[in-house]
Amino acid sequence: MVDTRNSISKTSIAYPRHELLVPMSFPGASPLVSRGIARAGLTLYPASMAIIHEKPKHHSIVYTISGGATVSCQDSLSTVEPNTLWIAPAGVSHSFTAGSEGWYAMWFSVRRLTLWRHLESGRPHFRFPGQAARMVHVMSGLISESSSPSEDCVQMGRHFAEILGIYLDRRLHRGGELSGDTMRQRLGILWEQVGANLHRPWSISEMAVEIALSPSHLYRVVQQFHQATPMRVLTLLRLQRAQDLLAHTPNKLEYIAHRVGYASPFALSKAFKRHIGMSPEQYRRQESSIFAERDARILLEDRPCPVTRKMLNGRIPLPATSRVNACAVVSVTLVSPASRK
Repeated sequence: MVDTRNSISKTSIAYPRHELLVPMSFPGASPLVSRGIARAGLTLYPASMAIIHEKPKHHSIVYTISGGATVSCQDSLSTVEPNTLWIAPAGVSHSFTAGSEGWYAMWFSVRRLTLWRHLESGRPHFRFPGQAARMVHVMSGLISESSSPSEDCVQMGRHFAEILGIYLDRRLHRGGELSGDTMRQRLGILWEQVGANLHRPWSISEMAVEIALSPSHLYRVVQQFHQATPMRVLTLLRLQRAQDLLAHTPNKLEYIAHRVGYASPFALSKAFKRHIGMSPEQYRRQESSIFAERDARILLEDRPCPVTRKMLNGRIPLPATSRVNACAVVSVTLVSPASRK
């Protein structure tokens, strides 16, 4: 977690028993130092431990590996669960209380540099963790290399640190001039986050927080790059996922509606028919028919000798090398020219 000895003015905790810190004086950690990372580490907090950050001077980036905690900030309580990323700007007081099973977290304390200036105008929030689970192993590798006797430990350490730095650049949306490519990358990260959590009741304000833009700015750039509103893109993502689930799973419509963010099967059916032009049930039947025809064609193409309908009708003798069974006969019937669209 963030260094409670240096980054806060008041604390009421005992220091954690299990903690691995990234030694910032290690030359291999230079890619992190250059990005303004003051401290970083992996910490296991025992159950019920309280961690209080009163007006911290650094930004706090916390990824929960396992266990959990309750975070209190600005008169509100939130639950911190595994595979969640919590971001709090410098100067905003907040506190954590480890859950009954303890709390294992990877954290970064980030200095208030120009490249992170966009974080200062924000509010504490959760953000899509991306590759965070893999970064835990990367950080462990960096810490291990810092005490390695190998001659190439600094070189190896820099590789680990650079990967961590790139991860932070992605998740925190490193500041600077926003070129078209940079904005496309930000939007890509946003739709990745939205697509992974379609069940959430997304609003434009919540989407804007994910890529550190104001709601009005997000609206403008989505219109510029996608010729659609953010909510229109959200709807299309939801319906695209619904199409995949209808075509490839036997799940009921109620389950699919919940998975893609609709309150009821009726709400999903209404949106589906408006945008796709048919009901979910009609779409599933159509896709089932298409897949059946495709599988039948594949079955016939795998035969060592082509088998035509005339052969099956007895008009032409079957070649001695043809291996035809009842399944093949049914398959030929499925792909008869009259049944194709």
